[in-house]
Amino acid sequence: MRPGLPAAASLSLALCCGGVPGRTGDDGRLVMYGPSLVELAMAGGLGDRLAGADRFSLAAIDVPGAADVGGYLDPSLETLASLSPTSIHSVGRNPDLADLASALGIPYHSYSFDRLTDVFAAMDTLERLYGCSFDSLREGLAATLDSIRLSVPRGAGIAVVIWHMPGDASCTLAGRGTWIGDLVALMGLALAAPEGAGYPSVSLEGMILLSPDYIFCAYPGQGADSARITESEKEFWGGFGFSPESVDCAFGEYLLVPGARLGATARRIASCVR
Repeated sequence: MRPGLPAAASLSLALCCGGVPGRTGDDGRLVMYGPSLVELAMAGGLGDRLAGADRFSLAAIDVPGAADVGGYLDPSLETLASLSPTSIHSVGRNPDLADLASALGIPYHSYSFDRLTDVFAAMDTLERLYGCSFDSLREGLAATLDSIRLSVPRGAGIAVVIWHMPGDASCTLAGRGTWIGDLVALMGLALAAPEGAGYPSVSLEGMILLSPDYIFCAYPGQGADSARITESEKEFWGGFGFSPESVDCAFGEYLLVPGARLGATARRIASCVR
């Protein structure tokens, strides 16, 4: 990421793009970066407040009337400032966005979505700021997880593959200390992953040593080739002693987005085990 804009440069940009908005009044023109955050905002009924969102969110989520304000790593500061935003929100802290918010005299909020508790913390923050409610979302997820725990073999080991090029000799797994790891644990399953947090790269030998009962491969954005990819993965892992029936592939952008569709992700993972 490039260094943050100097305060003077940010202020100059703000002035040339419509001036510094007032510091008081209703926070009704939000700009958000990050699909998880935008998805939560939409689920919380904040869509009419979203003046802008990052390009990745807009590609995956229907946000009527929201302008494209670039990406998290390359935000379009000119476009953002021209929207006269009343607050800026992002997944992770971006110095450029923080500097621009300071120059505009508006709040800047940054969020983490690393763990499942972070997702609930983001809900808490949005509720506090805007009076929306995520009670039904929380209750729905709790009910989904309760139902899954009753329907899967408790303690069955599952490897969640978040990146694997068909045929490659290594893959990337969801590890402990991640929101996926937290979700799997609440489903009553045992996550097959090396010790430590994060998203480790694992060799074929490493996967054999982990010996998962099930292998779940997430392929967001590749639904057009779903049948071919699924057949390829079953054949690939079957060649190393894993039963093809224990290998499943899922397709959909929501799978790796810890937002409002966590319940759908949990149900899709569980369908691999039942």
